[in-house]
Amino acid sequence: AGEERTIDGLIRDLGVLPKHRKVLRRWFATLAEDGILEPRGEVSVSREPLAPAALVELASAEQQAYIREKLPEVLTGKSHPLEFFLPEGSSSTVEASYRELAIFRYCNGISDALLANQVQALPAGRRLRILEIGAGTGGTTSRVLPALPPERVTYDFTDVSDFFFARAADKFAGFPFVRFRRLDAEQAPADQG
Repeated sequence: AGEERTIDGLIRDLGVLPKHRKVLRRWFATLAEDGILEPRGEVSVSREPLAPAALVELASAEQQAYIREKLPEVLTGKSHPLEFFLPEGSSSTVEASYRELAIFRYCNGISDALLANQVQALPAGRRLRILEIGAGTGGTTSRVLPALPPERVTYDFTDVSDFFFARAADKFAGFPFVRFRRLDAEQAPADQG
């Protein structure tokens, strides 16, 4: 309790890469919104000692241990962010998060409802074209594809990296209306085809 920290201080003292300044700002803001930190200009003060579980309370015990071990490696540049989300090339950890964490269940429920309404409202003879940006491991994709009418849909599964495409092509082989394409949403889409 009473410990004072700044984002620049964390970057300096803990060796966090400066490129992670934005995420640190968001984490500080979230902790302040939850009443855990008290912002005082550039300084944030801990109102009480932080229990590690309070920081990752929505994660399973296995996920909490993984986060405590691996997240510092990502923040300090000792490992690539994809290694955090896909340890040893396995997507099981991130896919479990998409199934188990409340925020993903909530967001996927919204996607399900939205697409169900769009399919129902689709005029006869019209096709539905869907562009999923940042599809990654296909957590949302796997929820929505079964609800789509295959004869009336074109679905573009896109990501900034080709890394996910081979696994996704195997995973979604039963949905011939899915195309796998590279798309960097920070660049002009027309320039990428």
